[in-house]
Formats: sequence, C-alpha cells, structure tokens
Amino acid sequence: MPIEGAKHTAPATPGDLFFHIRAEREDLCFEFERLLLDQLGSSVTMADEVVGFRYFDSRDLLGFVDGTANPTGHDIGASTLVGSENQAFAGGSYLVVLLWQSAHLRSNCKQPKRTAAVSTNISCLPCEQHRQVLY
Repeated sequence: MPIEGAKHTAPATPGDLFFHIRAEREDLCFEFERLLLDQLGSSVTMADEVVGFRYFDSRDLLGFVDGTANPTGHDIGASTLVGSENQAFAGGSYLVVLLWQSAHLRSNCKQPKRTAAVSTNISCLPCEQHRQVLY
C-alpha cells in the first residue's frame, strides 16, 4: 500500500528497510530499535542486525582512518543525492552496505590512496596508476 504525504508518495514495492541507529549510549540504540520494531509490528521481519563500535581513533578494522576525504557542509548534497542523470530516482540516494569478513592488510593497502599508519594521502601517483602499495 503506497504511503501518501503532502508532497511525496512512497510507492508500495517489495524491498528492504535499512535503519542506521546511532547514539553515544548503546542502551539508547537498543531501546530505539525495540520501540521501532514494536511500531512496525508484523509488517516487517528482522533479517539482519549489526552492532558497531568506535575502533581506536575512528579507524576501520583494517587500520585506515575512515572518512577523511568525505564531503562536508554544502558539498554533501551534490555528492550524495541522485541528480537529473537518473530522473526516476532524482533526489534519492544510494546505500551500499559492506559486511567485511577478512582481508590481509597488504592486499587492502592496494585499494585506498592513503597509508594506513598515519592516513597520509598519496598524491604522487602517475596518471595511469590508480593504486600504489606502501608498507
């Protein structure tokens, strides 16, 4: 059943709901999730739950500082919203979720253009080279 609002309509399509619940206190996250699921009732089925935590100085589990090059302020919208290039989804956004199991640090240093130890950007890459390994 579609949900009709004053400005927008959410069509009824089979799909997933994703809630990213974040708070400084874990008990608040737990309680909010409980209240949310109580309100949704039998309309939804919990398929997966992942509990996160802050790792050292906001590094990911591979040792890289996460998000140092993320846009901020007014740049966020242009970087995160679907634009006129895809009219069917204009104004929406995409969500990519990665549940990481394991990987060797050396193989992962090949991907980002930064070092893990001090999160230094690698700006001296040749134009044709999209990755460089630093140990």
